[in-house]
Amino acid sequence: MELSCSTCCISEYDLDKALNLFASAGYRYFETFTTWTGGQLDIHRADKESVKQKLAKYGMALSSLNIENFIAEDESRFLERLERQKRNIQWAIELGCQRINFKGGKRTEADMDALIRGAMELARYCEKLPVELCLANHHGNRIEQIEDLDHIFSQIDHPKVRILMDIGHYYSSQVDIPELIKKYISKIGLVHTKDQIGHQSVAFGKGNIDNDSLIRLLHGMGYDGFIVVEIEVEDKENATKYIQEAYVYLQRILDKLAVS
Repeated sequence: MELSCSTCCISEYDLDKALNLFASAGYRYFETFTTWTGGQLDIHRADKESVKQKLAKYGMALSSLNIENFIAEDESRFLERLERQKRNIQWAIELGCQRINFKGGKRTEADMDALIRGAMELARYCEKLPVELCLANHHGNRIEQIEDLDHIFSQIDHPKVRILMDIGHYYSSQVDIPELIKKYISKIGLVHTKDQIGHQSVAFGKGNIDNDSLIRLLHGMGYDGFIVVEIEVEDKENATKYIQEAYVYLQRILDKLAVS
């Protein structure tokens, strides 16, 4: 397993500043978005050569890219969204990224239908491309409970469609995370993790999420992908320190697993 860090941790940073922070903290991989963070990577706005130069400058690689979510909308907007997503998938591939993440909309039947349709459209598009599509859960979102995954995978049977297991959001939704891991280990393509007290993100080791046990369970069941660090704390002035501490905290767990 390898650690990666999300630009959601320091959403106000531009790409250069975020990469500098991540590299100095010890990370060699990062995750970002095509929207909203200062470190966003959207082919429709990116200067391709400038981005590649920044990655080379800091010795960083893109572990995973969050593209637009699928929501219930009219046909023309759905198709426009799909075309933007396809271009960003090609952009991610050009940067060496193999994991493409997206979520659904609200907890409505229409949004579930849009998510399933969108996932299948992109799966067909990606059949011969070196990427996996990771469906992400989010508290209050269309993918929130194990039963949501059950419904999705009763409708989708495609090797390109995997799961992004966001530990923090499953914790917020009071999901039995070990049960989910055991049930869906073969489909887990990416893992996000936080530490939390209730719904609030806190520094790693200061909350109630047992990352040690969960990472050990994932390892024992054969998961060997990225663990993406997410920190969205109230005391944002300490985010830089928490990002650095998270690397040490989680890498210690991974190092122990490597020699066990």
